Amino acid sequence: MDIHSLRDSYRMAATNMRIEDIVNGINSGDENMEMTATYAVRQFLSRYPSSDTMGYSHIDIFINANVVPKLVEFLSRVKNPDLQFESVRALGNIASGTSDHTKAVVSAGAVGGLISFLDSPDSVVANQAVWALGNIAVDGPELRDYVIEQGIINPLIALIKPYTLDTLLLRNVAWTLSYLCLNKIPPPSVPLLLPALAQLIHNDDEEILVDACSALSYLTDSPNELIQEVVDAGIVPQLITLLDNTKVAVITATLRTVSKIAAGNAIQIQALITNNVVRPLMDVLGKGDFECQKEAAWVITNITSGGTFEQIALLQHLFVGVMAPLYTLFEDKEDSKTISVLLDGLANILAAAETMGDLENVSLHVEECYVLDRIELLHNLHDDDEISDKALAILEQYFPFDVEMRRRTGRRD
Repeated sequence: MDIHSLRDSYRMAATNMRIEDIVNGINSGDENMEMTATYAVRQFLSRYPSSDTMGYSHIDIFINANVVPKLVEFLSRVKNPDLQFESVRALGNIASGTSDHTKAVVSAGAVGGLISFLDSPDSVVANQAVWALGNIAVDGPELRDYVIEQGIINPLIALIKPYTLDTLLLRNVAWTLSYLCLNKIPPPSVPLLLPALAQLIHNDDEEILVDACSALSYLTDSPNELIQEVVDAGIVPQLITLLDNTKVAVITATLRTVSKIAAGNAIQIQALITNNVVRPLMDVLGKGDFECQKEAAWVITNITSGGTFEQIALLQHLFVGVMAPLYTLFEDKEDSKTISVLLDGLANILAAAETMGDLENVSLHVEECYVLDRIELLHNLHDDDEISDKALAILEQYFPFDVEMRRRTGRRD
């Protein structure tokens, strides 16, 4: 019998089973009844979203009835692949509940069995196992590390092949990988993960791209050594390409990774510049979605904070040119944090220009683009003291003559 085609008799028998009948069937020792009851568990839990209060209470009923250890036992029934498959699905449903529900699945010893199904020749079975394991890894750093210790990485990334056409499977793989990379302490298997993620970011599916870029963002939220590993893996060129994607979620997730790389050292920043990051950054700043503009502002400021004078010089005139409309936009959105980031970026650019003897040209550009007017307004009218103080520091440091002249002439905007 096909592994994911249950007999009509199982379906019909399971449809109207009461919970006590399901529990009795699970513990019956009769394979036909075990099969029917296991299907009924999965069917029963699928009626309710895992976040639904009713769904939670039904999961509790099955856990309290000691059903989970039996489902784990069924994973080893190699002569009954249908029973194995339905057990994987039922355990995934239980693991998608609360943290206590997830831990009940882990405590019953399910992780090793679920990992064994990742190399199933049937992609539907493998997909269900990935989903169940992803629900376990998402619970937090302790369980994330546990599934890694149990050996999830190699069979998981083995599912990413150039000829894999199962989009749903790749979505679940990318989603699970993103949670394996989450948390400040990165997994020990980064060298294995990077080639897999490098392949996933060449996919065309939005969900896969978002999760793969999120995974890279988590990895680069770490010391420079890991940022350099990402750079060395040849991932940067494709990240820059993704900035031209039409999906806002993809651009935002990509920018978060680019922002982390931009927060690295000058060598890592140069990898972005060499791959022409400036043009798509300015496109996003000038006409992108609001959330994307916020992320792009962080990238620019990070580059101006850690880059060389030459690297910062590449951004000067382009960045200043989009700053005036950006300030207006962010003021309308009352986004004080991003305005503060933009001020930091401008202060860094002016400081670099002063060091390189180019302050007069950059300052003139700031005035011609009406950025100086916006800075004065931020100082005089913004409610946030930090922003007002940052604006004043820029004015006093780099434009003292202009400020004094405006005071004398009584100019106000």
